[in-house]
Amino acid sequence: MNYFIIVDLDGTLLNNKGKISSYTKRILADCKMCNNKIIISTSRSYKRTIEYANYIDADYISAFNGNFICDQKYNVIYHNSFPKKTSKEIIRILKQNNYDIISENLYSSFCTNNSDIDIIEDTTLTISKAIESYDNYKFLVRGSKKDYDIIKNKIIDLADVSYDNKNHLIRILPKETNKWNGILKILEKQKKKYKTMVFGDDLSDLESLKNSDIGIRMENSSKEINDNIKFSTFSNNDDGVAKFLCNYFNLIHSQVNYENIKILDCSLRDGGHLNKSMFGKKTIENFIYKLIKANIDIIEVGFLEDCVYDSDVAKFPNVSSAEKLLSKYNSCNSIFSLLTQVDKFNINNLEKCSGKVKMIRVSFHDNLISDGIEYCKKVKELGYICSVNPINFSSYSNERVVDLIRQVNEINPDVFSIVDTFGMFLNKDFKNKLSLLNHLLNENIKIGIHLHNNLSQPFSSAQLLIENNTFKQDIIIDTSVSGIGRSPGNLKTEVMTHYINDLTNKRKYKLENIYSIMENEILRLKKHLNWEEDFAYSMTAFRRMHRTYAEYLLDKNLSYLQMEKILNSIPEENKGRFNEKIIKEYYEKYMDGRL
Repeated sequence: MNYFIIVDLDGTLLNNKGKISSYTKRILADCKMCNNKIIISTSRSYKRTIEYANYIDADYISAFNGNFICDQKYNVIYHNSFPKKTSKEIIRILKQNNYDIISENLYSSFCTNNSDIDIIEDTTLTISKAIESYDNYKFLVRGSKKDYDIIKNKIIDLADVSYDNKNHLIRILPKETNKWNGILKILEKQKKKYKTMVFGDDLSDLESLKNSDIGIRMENSSKEINDNIKFSTFSNNDDGVAKFLCNYFNLIHSQVNYENIKILDCSLRDGGHLNKSMFGKKTIENFIYKLIKANIDIIEVGFLEDCVYDSDVAKFPNVSSAEKLLSKYNSCNSIFSLLTQVDKFNINNLEKCSGKVKMIRVSFHDNLISDGIEYCKKVKELGYICSVNPINFSSYSNERVVDLIRQVNEINPDVFSIVDTFGMFLNKDFKNKLSLLNHLLNENIKIGIHLHNNLSQPFSSAQLLIENNTFKQDIIIDTSVSGIGRSPGNLKTEVMTHYINDLTNKRKYKLENIYSIMENEILRLKKHLNWEEDFAYSMTAFRRMHRTYAEYLLDKNLSYLQMEKILNSIPEENKGRFNEKIIKEYYEKYMDGRL
């Protein structure tokens, strides 16, 4: 989907020196190369806008808060100036009350006091028949909030009057003036459907920000904008517009922060997919003990799901069962976590947080987002650290990401995790999703990742998360010892802890304890469990398919070429969820020579 990128000038696209940086110009040009269009939507006059429009090659100008609109070939789409009779009456009233007037029309602007010349950068005249004869689009008056109240009361039937708190200016515009109405005039002319993305900083931008598909306020926005618009970007002095666009359209931008990296080891939970979590009590205890000794930040001890508790199994019907297991341990610097899936656990069985389990991670399929949001609300209400873990997040479109983040921001969880269920992320795709989260998530929400090894990408993606971590927040990286988990495995705890120790020049993680798990518990598990890499899992990842299709075909002892032909036949609508009936049907068709 292509966008109209709609930008205000003062306080938004322009820095405080009234300039557009070369970086911003370059990013806007890149956006246009992707078939997006640029609209300048400003309170400024047409004359004071045209220079900037030419500089960034804007497709449209909407000046005077939407009262004059033209395209880049200077074809006028809409204009709405004051009727001359109304102009004369407004001038008469302002003059009668001893206010200095700034009058703006299409090609020139005038003021009655030399001190106002900095606003219009044009000509100083006295009130005369000459000014009254122009097509006036806007009047400005310097004044206080008290002056605003006086003027508004006197001309309320003649014009729309608003107050610019930042510049102490009273704006007088034709009735029913609204920047968003101007944007709608442009949209009506389009043969092709576009989505709208609006950037703004003051009250005149509010309706546009609220009505657009994506409204983004500047960090330097007025109180009214901050109170009403949730999505934000950097300030106008820090190329906020360009940085957001760079992230949304997956262009190049990075900012490094190495100090806030936390490791969440999910060996017992993700490894449980291999053996129905039946590790045995001693193995479970050894994992937990050694991970604590290794200083792992978060240790996920298993699944929270409806079941009967068994001390040999890393599944728990309630938190109190997990607390019983953990009671013997001094958690030191580690905290404990459980993961629940909304269709496998009755949230009414969740107890209040009162022990060593501090975090609950909530996972859900894309058809159960509403349930997931409700579960997260309950988790937070009961005092746990709450992590949102949308299953197969890697397959979400940008529009769907924006919609999910809107809902997530409303409940304000502690963590949002990028879950690459099928290991399909390439660097470009991962960077795109991460960048959206960095800009759209509430600033206090930490970002996490859970990655699978189908395309040998987890370590590379984890580095991208670190390098693109623009939040001054912890980031949480899921790992498992030796990558234990569904084939072809996960990001490895030993790799990430070694890497972080090297990055920070500290011995934060005690690697000898992780090595001990690898050389003892993992070696024993490998005698009867297999999570080795196989190219078949890469084949499903490239096709954005559920990994279990590869698993099914590997059991049939087929060649990779045979697997490829069968996988290529799976209908699009069946790729995201494993369907044994479908894969069996196409396997049999292939074997019978019907494919």
